[in-house]
Amino acid sequence: MLLLKLTSPFCQDVEDRSKDLEAQLLEANRKLEMANAGLKKSNDELIGNNARVKALEDQIVVLKSSQGNLLEQLNTASVLNKAGAESIKKSLEAINMQSGYIQELTKSMQYKDSVNLALALNLKKSLSDFNDKDITIEVKKEWCISPCQTICSLSRVLQ
Repeated sequence: MLLLKLTSPFCQDVEDRSKDLEAQLLEANRKLEMANAGLKKSNDELIGNNARVKALEDQIVVLKSSQGNLLEQLNTASVLNKAGAESIKKSLEAINMQSGYIQELTKSMQYKDSVNLALALNLKKSLSDFNDKDITIEVKKEWCISPCQTICSLSRVLQ
């Protein structure tokens, strides 16, 4: 009986220790399940984040391609603008040359008109005291193209 008594407290200690270990095991299993649930949640988040990273990388590729296209179009537009500017510059030069030519023509026309007027006035003045009844002299107000035409017209009237 002594042996039973000795073992009884020892058994009690073993049982207590066993209960403590079982409680610790249950607590460890509960913590393991929570850790597994957290790990699953983290893995799901990681999968979602990886998908998002992939989508963003694809978007970066598209944006870089778009940026390249825009830069190419900008360069093309820049070349077109340079060509357009060169064309406008040439047009302005041509207009300036035509303007100079028109100014020269205007001066020439004014000079011609002045010469025609002076010639007509001088002819009219020199023939004003011409008293021949068979000849009539008329100086028309139309301006002639050249002084020679004025003289030719006057000589036909005089004949």
